[in-house]
Amino acid sequence: MTAALLSIFLSSPASAHLASPLSGINQTTPVAVGATSFGLYNISQDSGPYQVETSEVIGYSRLKYAEAYNATPPVNISQYGATLQLNAVMNVTAKNGKMYSYWIQDVMDLNTSNNTYFLVDNIWNLTSEYGNVTNETIQGNGNFSTVSYPVSYFKNTTQEFYGYPTNSTPYSYPLFFEPVISVVISNGNPVARIGYDQNGTYSFYDNVTFNIPSRSAYLLVTPYYTTPTPRKYFNRNYYYTTGSYYDAEMVIGGEGSGEISQFSHTNATFWVGYLNGTSIVPFPVVGDFGINTDEAALNLSASSSNGLVSVGEGQLNYDESIKEGPAPEALLERIPGSTTSSSTTTSSSTTTVPVSIASSTVCYLPNVPVGCTWISTANATAPCAGYVSCPAPANSTSSPTTNSTPALSSHSDYILPVLIVIIIALVITFFFVIEGIMHAKTRP
Repeated sequence: MTAALLSIFLSSPASAHLASPLSGINQTTPVAVGATSFGLYNISQDSGPYQVETSEVIGYSRLKYAEAYNATPPVNISQYGATLQLNAVMNVTAKNGKMYSYWIQDVMDLNTSNNTYFLVDNIWNLTSEYGNVTNETIQGNGNFSTVSYPVSYFKNTTQEFYGYPTNSTPYSYPLFFEPVISVVISNGNPVARIGYDQNGTYSFYDNVTFNIPSRSAYLLVTPYYTTPTPRKYFNRNYYYTTGSYYDAEMVIGGEGSGEISQFSHTNATFWVGYLNGTSIVPFPVVGDFGINTDEAALNLSASSSNGLVSVGEGQLNYDESIKEGPAPEALLERIPGSTTSSSTTTSSSTTTVPVSIASSTVCYLPNVPVGCTWISTANATAPCAGYVSCPAPANSTSSPTTNSTPALSSHSDYILPVLIVIIIALVITFFFVIEGIMHAKTRP
């Protein structure tokens, strides 16, 4: 699977049962609010399934203003805390055939009282019940923490997860956050690159390597099945036993540890999409709430507005199916030569909030694998021309290979038609041979 591989499947597997995001919740269940792809065209009816495999999930959020409050927040959580979250599930197939599922969060943590924010990522192991992540499993800029679940169903168990926060920085409105989660294979192991888009350039504040020699790694959205183990929730009166959703969420909610924040004087817009080849495109349909994250929002409603999900004060519909428009202009400013930052972090106090700027030329840069380089051949008539250049394997004596943007077809596309023609020819030949034999037997 290449770094920018995408697949969309519209046909259903043998099982007709689809994972329902509305299962176990009602019109009063606290949830995060925003734009979420569940892999369903019709969320209220749990119908119209689609599946997406991609190397990148991209979010867009614009906060015109917001006020969040919780009189009794969890320990070490602000009364005025809120988060903008991009959440997705990475599916890994190891070389030994074993499959792993990791839930990746790219979060802007806000204090709506003093108008400061910091970025933080979290990674959770959903491969097995109570699955942990350790420094033997993954390496990045962050550390490991343990959370306890005092719910009797989960037998007072604990779970270890990974996290890395940047330094706190002041912000002003309007506030833009355009997070990105990118997955590549580097030196045979999956790497999750977590960051945001800023002025057309991806800046990754954390690069997390998974010590799993792998055949493939990609971000998955599908309703056909759930993760091997459920997420555990702090503040909800229901618990999944069949697993979490393979969804992609760009949402707003409480600050952390399952906080449920009451929002007032809030106006925001959201969009979530993915990398399709070299283009950033919307998911076919999204819902107006997120179900995998534990943080939630009260007094927020959502509706469709000019291809975006508009969020303000009110009552959430829960079963809204929203058709997104094209990616916001701010996300389309990726130009040749402006791929990703290095593995160094952007944790200094000078970290700035991503800002939108106008661009007269829109180019889509391929997801360049680690160790490869984008070579621009742009000119007046082809301002976006270029190709990906990758070095030859260490044990190869050939010169470095050069690949253009991956094509949509290959020689394998012609195998099936050729086989069909050969089979038909054989059947016709067999028919004439049998007919000749029968005529020979009937001669006097």
